[in-house]
Amino acid sequence: MPTDGSPDIIVNDRTSKHICAERSRSVRQNGEDVLLDALHNPAQFDDLLSDRAESLAALAVAPTTELGRLRRVQILFAHDPSYPLLQLEDELDQLLTVPTRGTRLMIRIEQRAYEEVLKATPDPIGIDALELEDASRAHAMIGIAALNLDRPHLALEHLRAAITLGRALGTRRRVQAMQFDWHRAREHIGDLDLPSLDALMMQPDLSDRTQRWAQRLRAQALLELGAPEDALRSLGMPTLDGPQDAAQREFLHALMHLPPARLADDPLIDPALPYHRLAEAYREAKQCAGVKLRDLRGRPFEGYARIIEGRSLLNVKGMSDTVLAILGPTRPNTPAQAVLWSVYRAVAALEDRQAKSAHQALVELSGAMMRLRHAGFVADEVLRTDPALYVTMALGPFSEVFTGLAQLPLLVGQAVIEGPHRIKLPGRTGRALVLEGARHKEKIEISRSEKGRLLEALRGFPGVVNIGVSLRYAELLHGGAVEDGHPSAAAWAKTYRHLWGLLTPDAQSVFANELENSYSEM
Repeated sequence: MPTDGSPDIIVNDRTSKHICAERSRSVRQNGEDVLLDALHNPAQFDDLLSDRAESLAALAVAPTTELGRLRRVQILFAHDPSYPLLQLEDELDQLLTVPTRGTRLMIRIEQRAYEEVLKATPDPIGIDALELEDASRAHAMIGIAALNLDRPHLALEHLRAAITLGRALGTRRRVQAMQFDWHRAREHIGDLDLPSLDALMMQPDLSDRTQRWAQRLRAQALLELGAPEDALRSLGMPTLDGPQDAAQREFLHALMHLPPARLADDPLIDPALPYHRLAEAYREAKQCAGVKLRDLRGRPFEGYARIIEGRSLLNVKGMSDTVLAILGPTRPNTPAQAVLWSVYRAVAALEDRQAKSAHQALVELSGAMMRLRHAGFVADEVLRTDPALYVTMALGPFSEVFTGLAQLPLLVGQAVIEGPHRIKLPGRTGRALVLEGARHKEKIEISRSEKGRLLEALRGFPGVVNIGVSLRYAELLHGGAVEDGHPSAAAWAKTYRHLWGLLTPDAQSVFANELENSYSEM
């Protein structure tokens, strides 16, 4: 007996089957009506495609006409990642009377065939709405291909055409997605408008999928501006992650020298995703030589892959030339990659005594720093890569950014400077190590026992920096600036004098001639 006052309804098996059949017929009829209305109307199909449940339900009632089959392919591509791409291509091959070029290019983009997509002709054959919709898709895919092939200005040109056509057709959802790609292209050329991107992300009708994609784009943009902490915050809560979010989060953790965000057996971890591979390689590059990432394609992965490969060989003796060859002579466009490239190139050139190349790398670094959101990203990377270079830069033209010198213990001869304290060391071994670090022509032969006593004394100063190496770097950078005719030559000469002033008197005497001949007051 109902408790809400409604009359009893007695339903037998026959009545139940009749009601279920009527409901099923009603749902099917509604789905057919929605899909049939959307077939010829790009705006209505765009709205349908934004709803996964409605789209998949429409598959069951899609007509077998060529247009119906085209829409079926587009729905499967958008909402069923397990459906084989080759099978979708085969289905498109059977369609002869509807425009399929834009949809084909979407599949080829998914297969990362960027060069092929870039050769496509996007212009519509006629003025039919389906032709214009197809042209909009084609322009958008060519724009994405251009972006992945490091041609952002061409990408902007095609995305502008795609957005214009999309607005004319009323395909709001696709226009939203293309606007995010537009921001990606602008970020690529260093012209990202974060407030505009944030406003786009605040639109109330963004789908969850687009919202997550937009968060990843914003995080990538912030990372490229040298702000990995801000990028991590932009990704939001880890509990909302999908595999792509999780991979990007791992890379940010790696760059910030944090532990992995997830365990290796976490179901969200996909080792094949580019960001996850970069994260693993970046961590390995600090200890292992010869990280291989050459198969990674597309932006920003290809640029980071080259940089991390070079980093993995920095600590291998005799490989400086190889590092420089891997990094190449051209600085990357984006600030964060430009910073990493410049730092690693400077370290390799200094190790190989290529004074001019080392100086030019730091000139490039200075230019990249002006485009960073947070300059601390640079100082942290230099300190972790080569503490001796950090000391040189902190006492040179980069002193305003490199402000952590007081925290580093410095071996300055027969003493260690730690903050305001100068701690005397036993024997003559400290001076010998400074001369060795500077690669000075004068050498001091020391016994194994003497070296053992010094190493024992230095255990109280973890991370101690040999100032002899910093002196050698200042000498090379001064020489490179002089060779380039660069005004920073005077600043590097002053750096050398400052470093010399920190040495203990016995070590100062060894470098007196160099100070007098090359680095006297100007």
